[in-house]
Amino acid sequence: VPRTVASACTVREELVPHRKVKLVGFGITREDAEEANTLRHEATVAVTDPTCTLDPSCQASIAPNGEFIAGGRGTDSCFGDSGGPVLLALPTGQALVGIMSPGLTLAATTRGGGGIYVRADKVTSWIQSVTGRKLFRTTCGGKGDEAESESEGGCQTTGPLDSGLLLVVGVALVLRRRR
Repeated sequence: VPRTVASACTVREELVPHRKVKLVGFGITREDAEEANTLRHEATVAVTDPTCTLDPSCQASIAPNGEFIAGGRGTDSCFGDSGGPVLLALPTGQALVGIMSPGLTLAATTRGGGGIYVRADKVTSWIQSVTGRKLFRTTCGGKGDEAESESEGGCQTTGPLDSGLLLVVGVALVLRRRR
């Protein structure tokens, strides 16, 4: 089922501490990271830091509001999940709210300590410009994000190679689901 992308107004209203989001990925689930995984896993986790300001791994160039932190206490995304979707349940259905990115610097373990997720609304314009495809977005009070500035707290278009790679993988997953 195609997913809409959560708009900035939806994120502002819905992405709050303790709000549940769903992580979906094919990452490695063993502590020793020795296996290859071919099974899709899902986990429901709580948002712990909606503005990504509590961990050194948060990107200062896009903080606050370009990323968020969720998970922890043994439930989280794992190695190999990067680029996968983070979904938010709304009355109108699930919306893509984030894209899996790095783990936390301050996490006690390599798996299950929480993760950093890039906000999908902050990269939608870039995704559309690269793919040439219009993505469906949520609305708030009848308005979409067209009236809001995406540069406020948004992601930069240049940066570390792994961030760009994560976005490309995330875009591929979104577009694959739309076909």
